[in-house]
Amino acid sequence: MAPGDEKLAADAFVGYNEWAAETLKVQIATDFVYEHQEGACEAERGVFIAEDVTPHAEVFSIPLDSVLSVKSLQENAVLQSIAFFQQLTPEREDDQLAIALLYEKFVRGSKSKWAKHIELLPRTYHNALYFGPEELRALEGSNVYFIAQQMEEKVAHDYARLKESVLLELFENVPEGINVDLFDEFFSLENYKWALSTIWSRFGDVPVAKQSFKAMVPVFDMLNHDPEAEMSHFFDMSTQRFKLVSHQHWNAGAQMFINYGPLSNHKLLALYGFVIIGNPFDAVEMWLPMDEASTKFFQEKEQLLLTNGLDHATNPFELVADESNDLLLMAARIQEIDCETVEEFEELANKALEGEMISLENEQEALTRLIYTLEKMLESFPTSIEEDDILLEQDDKKTDNLNHERMAVAVRRSDKYILSENINMLKWKLLDILPKN
Repeated sequence: MAPGDEKLAADAFVGYNEWAAETLKVQIATDFVYEHQEGACEAERGVFIAEDVTPHAEVFSIPLDSVLSVKSLQENAVLQSIAFFQQLTPEREDDQLAIALLYEKFVRGSKSKWAKHIELLPRTYHNALYFGPEELRALEGSNVYFIAQQMEEKVAHDYARLKESVLLELFENVPEGINVDLFDEFFSLENYKWALSTIWSRFGDVPVAKQSFKAMVPVFDMLNHDPEAEMSHFFDMSTQRFKLVSHQHWNAGAQMFINYGPLSNHKLLALYGFVIIGNPFDAVEMWLPMDEASTKFFQEKEQLLLTNGLDHATNPFELVADESNDLLLMAARIQEIDCETVEEFEELANKALEGEMISLENEQEALTRLIYTLEKMLESFPTSIEEDDILLEQDDKKTDNLNHERMAVAVRRSDKYILSENINMLKWKLLDILPKN
């Protein structure tokens, strides 16, 4: 669950489990208690369990027709009357769900099937869309800095496109009593951002047959993320229910978590609006583009890399702190091949694809280039690791763990650590092949 920035009233969740069981046919193995941890910031609400949960226990389940997804939109006559909703494609999914969520929240209101759950959704989020200019500058040097800018531009562009077409058609089909001003308020850019943020941070992937679609799964999406939680969720074809199963023991009174998967802080901050200090799955993406004018056998190299899933223009390489990326070194070896004929290039490239060193000279060129590239990435940060550590230590005394600047510092500090570790690993590789005098 991506946190919101407000604490709902203590009685807001009274009757929530009962409503979910009666209205949505939800089944829960133990009573879920929705509370804020003592000492936590106001937004950190969690799900605490009333009884022990044993390994392999089915903790939660819900029928497929009780989740909000593009499948459920087929039952909405108003939305189905609009051409935009009549074709289900992955490219349209987020926008279809965003408009549908706003329709359920503002147009249907208390009549919505999911009214009680929608009332409890966060009113604001903390992802990259909500970074102010000063907060964004704290991300300089990190890929998230550019991701945040691109996200903001894309959301504004997509909203303008929807407003000129889909939303105009929707207005003509909404019930009487909703005038233009009210409609524009309901389906504003800010509310569109809110809906997208809800989808990115709270909707789960539901695999059905050979397809997978996003869905708002009430109760389930109240659980927070822990990368080490031993939990699995899936769609059971035999019962037509979405299920959550625990693979570990949970003590009564403990907060129960789900596991979104091995997500880096880049992805957590960009889409979910939080980071994990010491995230075991943290990573930095880097690109290794070729320059056509200065690269021998550019076309051949480009095609070979593309064929092997290493497209130099679009394929990023993921760097982690505890091991070097073999595919990155392979791509660098291929890009740095210097020979006279295509036949010779193919022979040398095959050695690289098998994970072998092509030659001492090629290895030195590849490693030197990678070290230089990573050092330039490291230099682009305005602060040092030591300075970031001081800032994080100062922020530890504060209770607001969702402070944008704190999250930005945590991300850039981790980025620099990962880059530094990779530079050191590559330098050791280079030292191993240099002449020993």
